Amino acid sequence: MISYVNRKNQTYYLSSKLTKTGKKRYFFTLNANSFHEHVIPIGFEIYESPVNANVLLRKIKKKLFNNEEEKTIQDALNKNKSIMFYKIDYKGDRATIYTAENKNIIPNNIKINIDEFNLIYSKIVKSGYLEPIMQIIKTDESYFLRRMTFRGNCDWFYIDSSSNLKILCKKYFKHIYQESFFELM
Repeated sequence: MISYVNRKNQTYYLSSKLTKTGKKRYFFTLNANSFHEHVIPIGFEIYESPVNANVLLRKIKKKLFNNEEEKTIQDALNKNKSIMFYKIDYKGDRATIYTAENKNIIPNNIKINIDEFNLIYSKIVKSGYLEPIMQIIKTDESYFLRRMTFRGNCDWFYIDSSSNLKILCKKYFKHIYQESFFELM
């Protein structure tokens, strides 16, 4: 049986049922007692939504970011100490960075050690939603960086472009969770 544990520590099971036309329709369920599949269909992969941690089966998409580019993005995010949890979602030519709000988790007048803080924060992340905050779009010659506007209908705002991904990440990831983030234009 195929199962997957998401970031909220929920176990999903791959199941299927026949459509009216006799084709198999695959889906994930939390019900451990239903009929389960034992193999993932060829050409499909398990996908966890970065926003709400729902689990689904999707067609494998061509990956345009190579391992070196993915590592560059991760390393730059890890250098920003104000980002405690993030998830990067690679879809086609886009790498979207999702983060959990981490400001004001613990009031300033309460003193706790780092282990207690990490435990509290991990519970918040597991129970909460992640928000898209930045996005990198890859073209043949360069990378375009956009940030979420958080105004009105929440849309992407173009910031900059460069042929050097490392420089672009270093220059702008430091603004995440800072007031300067909203001045990026």
